[in-house]
Amino acid sequence: MGKRLPNNGAEKTTSGGKRARKIIIILLIAFVLLVILIGAVDCAASRNELIKTRTSYGTGDDGYKAIYLAAEKYLGESGNVSVQRFGKLPRFLPEQAIVVLPNPDLDDGNFEKLLEKVEQGMPLVILPSDMPGNDLSALKQRLYGEGPPADSEDPDENGFCRLPYGNGAVYFSETVTLDGIRNGDLKAENGPGSRLLVFLADLCGKTGCREVLFDETYLGLGEDPTADILGWGLILGLIELGIAIVLLMLSLAQRFGAPKKLPEMENRNELEHIAALADMYRRTGSECIAFKIHMDALMDDVGVATGMPPGGTFEEIYENAIREERFKDSGLSELADLYRRAEDVRIPRRRLEALIEEINRIRREYLT
Repeated sequence: MGKRLPNNGAEKTTSGGKRARKIIIILLIAFVLLVILIGAVDCAASRNELIKTRTSYGTGDDGYKAIYLAAEKYLGESGNVSVQRFGKLPRFLPEQAIVVLPNPDLDDGNFEKLLEKVEQGMPLVILPSDMPGNDLSALKQRLYGEGPPADSEDPDENGFCRLPYGNGAVYFSETVTLDGIRNGDLKAENGPGSRLLVFLADLCGKTGCREVLFDETYLGLGEDPTADILGWGLILGLIELGIAIVLLMLSLAQRFGAPKKLPEMENRNELEHIAALADMYRRTGSECIAFKIHMDALMDDVGVATGMPPGGTFEEIYENAIREERFKDSGLSELADLYRRAEDVRIPRRRLEALIEEINRIRREYLT
């Protein structure tokens, strides 16, 4: 028999494979959510630890919550001024506001951004610590380089120097410091705390600002700027897109209905056209021609099996094949002899069927 064509019929992915893929996707999603949750908890813990120390939330030695609350009460009662914490990037500072910057790092990038806002007209009040490097000369060097401009002012009655910068000004005091306010009495007359509150009230009156902001951004407590930069519309759109992707992944991992088999292709004998042609001659009473058609096809296969180049004659293929030991007792010689005499003998129909079966036997036993 001739070679069989491959069976292309195949079943779609089994239900077990579908379930496994769905479980893997769900586990991956759960893992990502777990990592995000752990990161959020860790950030929250770090933030809470920082809040307890050197911020306007802190009540310890490094915190200045008492200063913030005193300013909130005093300015609110005396001048109807709003005192708030500011946790966004400097680019989002309102135009009409006084910014209080406790213990800044003069080389920090956010301080540089604050100076850009000062240059546009914003008042900036710096509350230094008693640490080395937080003095007036260091600030002047940071602002002006070699020396201050001619119109810089000496300290006022509250101890604050006005350092012009662009359209705005930076206010600094070497006597009103964070450490001095913490170690003193906020209610003491002419104490560092009282002078700070009076100065802020006077500055609000001179500038017309009705909002004082304690800047927490440079301390690492800034709010996430993503919403301000991208806008909530885009953020919600990205969230919806993420949900849609997750739903799509889940839907792809779940089949709808039972798996269906693809239509199977019928296995066809590759020598079917030879059989059909021979059968046509047999039906017309030309059994000898039908026999020769089958024999020609057999000898073509024998030539390929013995390494003969294409285009060889019947006799050439036969002589080359009969030299091989495997074909000596195969029955090929008897068939070849009848092939040579086919036009001179009559082959009955039943004899033709037996000869075709013999040809198929040789093909099965010696060519496959």
